[in-house]
Amino acid sequence: SSGTDSAHPFDIQLFENVNHQSGDIAKLSDYEGQKVILNFWYPSCPPCRLEMPHLESAWGKYSAKGLQVIGIQSLVLDTIEEGQEFVDEFGMTFAIGPDKNSDIITRYNAVSWPTTVFLNHKHEIVRTWVGAITEDKLDEIISALIQ
Repeated sequence: SSGTDSAHPFDIQLFENVNHQSGDIAKLSDYEGQKVILNFWYPSCPPCRLEMPHLESAWGKYSAKGLQVIGIQSLVLDTIEEGQEFVDEFGMTFAIGPDKNSDIITRYNAVSWPTTVFLNHKHEIVRTWVGAITEDKLDEIISALIQ
């Protein structure tokens, strides 16, 4: 075996945005066969604020090629309300919601923010990036992923 870890299944209740109603549930299994980027963030985290527009633009660029992005808010420091305000402020359009019991963060062992986890079409973890990610680095990892 290649030693690739399978991603842990989860579901998350979503914030409202142009593509989702508040309270909609997204499950990782909804995106079977698609590559998925999981982004662990929280509203008052400066590097999260820096990189969020890059994730939004990457989703816009690659969603037609079978890429899904799911944002997972840590509630360690900020509230669900602050999460929704952040989504409104930044105009995020991908699936994004709060990790209400911190169980997704625990399962993915996200210990610093932001952390971005890249899953292939079999939902195996192919890359984990800790810290703010640049648009160039996202392009580089996604291009390899969608080939």
